[in-house]
Amino acid sequence: MEFFVDNPLFTLVVIMAVGLLIGKINFFGIRLGVAAVLFVGLGLATAAPEIELPPLLYNMGLTLFVYTIGLEFGPDFFHNLRKTGWKLNVFLVILLVFITLVAFGGATLLGFAPDTAGGIFTGALVNTPSLAAVVESVVSSGIGDPQVPVVAYSLTYPIGVLGVIVVLAVFQRVFRIDYAKEAEQAGLGTHHLEHWQIKVEVANLPPVDDIPEVFDLAIIVTRIRRGKKEILADTGDRPKINDVLTIAGAPDELTKAEKLIGSFVSARPDRNKGLDYDRLVVTDESAVGYPLAELKPKLPGVLISRVKHGDDDQVARPDMVLHLGDRIRIVSTRANAEKARRFFGDSYSQAATLEMLPLLAGLILGLLVGMIGIPLPGGVTLKLGSAGGPLVVGLILGAVSRTGRMVWHLPYAAGRILKEFGLTLFLAGIGTTAGAGFSAALQDSASLKVIGFGAVITIGLAATAVVVGYKVLKIPYGTLSGFIAALHTHPALLSYASDQARNDMPGVGYSMVYPMAMITKIVCAQTLFFLLI
Repeated sequence: MEFFVDNPLFTLVVIMAVGLLIGKINFFGIRLGVAAVLFVGLGLATAAPEIELPPLLYNMGLTLFVYTIGLEFGPDFFHNLRKTGWKLNVFLVILLVFITLVAFGGATLLGFAPDTAGGIFTGALVNTPSLAAVVESVVSSGIGDPQVPVVAYSLTYPIGVLGVIVVLAVFQRVFRIDYAKEAEQAGLGTHHLEHWQIKVEVANLPPVDDIPEVFDLAIIVTRIRRGKKEILADTGDRPKINDVLTIAGAPDELTKAEKLIGSFVSARPDRNKGLDYDRLVVTDESAVGYPLAELKPKLPGVLISRVKHGDDDQVARPDMVLHLGDRIRIVSTRANAEKARRFFGDSYSQAATLEMLPLLAGLILGLLVGMIGIPLPGGVTLKLGSAGGPLVVGLILGAVSRTGRMVWHLPYAAGRILKEFGLTLFLAGIGTTAGAGFSAALQDSASLKVIGFGAVITIGLAATAVVVGYKVLKIPYGTLSGFIAALHTHPALLSYASDQARNDMPGVGYSMVYPMAMITKIVCAQTLFFLLI
């Protein structure tokens, strides 16, 4: 073990590699994914407590992870917050107040001192900022030992992660969750789009650009064939009887359109010398961050029919904003297609290039926000820290998309790589940190009592959230699993939930409540401490 102690960088890489390898193994239907890195680090540090990794390294990993999460989900965050997000945040606060009262009753019954109870509570809820707040409360009040909460935290921290994973896995089987069906119902599934030709047999149809809104259809009319002439569908064009419209959309939406417009002709759009279609990659920064409605006047004779972000292929809408790395499908003449190619960039080498200045500027803003202190009762100062600050700023910048010439969004591939690498780096570091204290505390027989009480808090909170959220509030399990990951404020839980769902629903649930979870848990931890004095 001395070799690992003497070579921390090598140890870090080994923990990451072995953890990712173990994460791919299926244990009784459960795969830990990248969360396994945490437990490899914990196990290695328990066997060799002298292992110490530079905190700066894994804190940078955490900052990268939460910032890229914010950028990714920022565009939908504020929209979802107005619709359902506020309900999730209210539910979260109720759950945390409930578990704080449970912890108060249990600590009183079992005779835990305020400093010990504060450490158990923060470890069971896997929240380092709230631990720091408890330690600060101990120091400011002069009651207890500042080291005691840290030791109690290290004992309950591992079960705080593993317990939630077990709860999510068990209820996933009990409720027989179909993640793909949930995502499809929520509009987050992978869309299979087609192009149909439909003959117009209904008189007085609205203009082609109004058809989707008037008939409430997720479609777009791309071409109109009138006799032997085929033209690009443009604003204000009204279909006439016997026109043949080329329409893009999902098969079920196209079936509805057929019933409302006329009869099916073909499922394959024509390629002719006049109009053709092409796929382009968006790599020019001048084309991103603006709604498609604002880009349209710059591209006369070009119609964007589909936008593919990652694996999600969607019908183009006027309010849709393009991101770097998106793939778009256009309909135009050959000459106009070349103009569109120059406008959007269409360069795979450029798509793989990461512009560092916006990334670093966003991280600086996030870290500065995390340093802002908010005074709380008891002489304690609340800070969002290197996790909460970058997340909040990432959400805002993701929603803004661009400021002047500064494009905040990262190319899709670069964002995914930074997110995964940052999370893996953080889990390896935090696992070794918790493992050292875990090893020392296990030598005390009273530790089992601390671990047991922490397990009750962890499993009780997670199970209550699942049952009430899924059965009573009817929250989709994918969104709920991300919500619970944020409730316990740990990236490993989000990683596990995302690995199970294989869609963006956990990320949406996580990003909507994480800031509120961070703040509420800090307040609850301090409240618990002062109630027990």
